[in-house]
Amino acid sequence: MNNDIGRDLFGNSNRSTFVFMLPYVEQENLAKMFVLGTGAGNSTAGRKNWDDPVNQAMSRTQLKLFQCPSSPQNPRTVAEGLLTDAATADYGVLNGVQAGLATVGLVGPLNNRFGMLGNNEKVTVTSVTDGTSNTLLIVEDSMRPFRYITGGKLHPTNPTGVTGASWASDTNQFGLHGFTPDGITTGPTAASTCAVNCTNANELFGFHTGGAMVGMGDGGIRFLKNSTSIVIVSALITYANGEIVPPVD
Repeated sequence: MNNDIGRDLFGNSNRSTFVFMLPYVEQENLAKMFVLGTGAGNSTAGRKNWDDPVNQAMSRTQLKLFQCPSSPQNPRTVAEGLLTDAATADYGVLNGVQAGLATVGLVGPLNNRFGMLGNNEKVTVTSVTDGTSNTLLIVEDSMRPFRYITGGKLHPTNPTGVTGASWASDTNQFGLHGFTPDGITTGPTAASTCAVNCTNANELFGFHTGGAMVGMGDGGIRFLKNSTSIVIVSALITYANGEIVPPVD
């Protein structure tokens, strides 16, 4: 949540989905530490973002809930916003599909290309016409800000600098772009066919053998194999695009 519309809807602060989640995951005391900004969404005078000095203690707090046991290193910190040591998350919000993927023919028509947790939006359950069990909420994107590629290897020339690593930051969200199978080059091109475990540069990525974990709109957890096609991942992201999603092993 990070623009005037979002701040008018949810209060004058830039913050992540995970900040909103805190009261519902037995972190009520941490949630109470968050100081919400005052004033209208376009007013910077009263704004209190996730990295504001009054919210930095919350944003530095390490939460195992947001850390995958399969990640090579936890806990981790990142220099982001006004903090030099913000706590990170191995999970993020995959909230849309880049329009260019349809343009180059990698996915079908994108009449609605956004996810249930679209940036600065309120999406009701009844509006999820693709079905909550067929729509992603939260996905793995492990080990940010370090940059990994296919095979769980550090990027050979750019091993750091992946954005959105802080669990509290409004930048902990990304769209599906697709990457080449080696995890080096992003789309949208006809070669950017990989959607699972080719890179953690704001794409779906975990350190489990053969795939990555995702959380669905109905509360279910699924394991997406590395071989899951970009067409299926795109269909799982969108909440009202009218696709028929085949069974996912």
